[in-house]
Amino acid sequence: TLPALSPWTSEKIECMLDLDSLLNFSDGLGSVLRSSIERTDMEEVQWYGSEGDYQISGIASSGPFGFVSKGTIHIRKDAQLDGCIVSAAQILVEEDFRGSVQLFARDSIVLGPRCQLRYPSVLCLYNDNVNPVYLEIGQYSVIDGLVLVSQKNLSTAKPLLRCGHGSLIRGQVYHQATVELLGRIYGSLYCEGFY
Repeated sequence: TLPALSPWTSEKIECMLDLDSLLNFSDGLGSVLRSSIERTDMEEVQWYGSEGDYQISGIASSGPFGFVSKGTIHIRKDAQLDGCIVSAAQILVEEDFRGSVQLFARDSIVLGPRCQLRYPSVLCLYNDNVNPVYLEIGQYSVIDGLVLVSQKNLSTAKPLLRCGHGSLIRGQVYHQATVELLGRIYGSLYCEGFY
């Protein structure tokens, strides 16, 4: 059987997906999504958020910045994100996006075709209720880092991880169910089986 996530790991992920608390600590989006932002103070993440859906587009962001939403965050290919955290119910990443991001979602993450996520990127899909979760890695996308899919309550549909044709993951993959693997993984894969 697949080993369970450690309590420490589960706790850290749950903190990253406590959307209400993150929104309480965040500044409004204002004009931040139309500018360049850079931080030299690397001690604490500066959060920007909104209760509703929004797009991250046309921004150059470097440093410990976080974007949070209770809805969907759509990352457009013209966003230049380096070392940013995105936490939402759903995350959509447009095709041909390039950057270094840590994505944390409760319901789904869809990474479009031909994306390149540089190390130390993370795609983390974690759900503690009965809704099935879905993570799709688009064809010919490359991820350098970690892919983790976990669902606490497996009484209904199991979580789905689909790695598209020609996709490449260099790092670790942890998935609580079966994986549809049409690409390659250079590293470690922990799962229950394959489609």
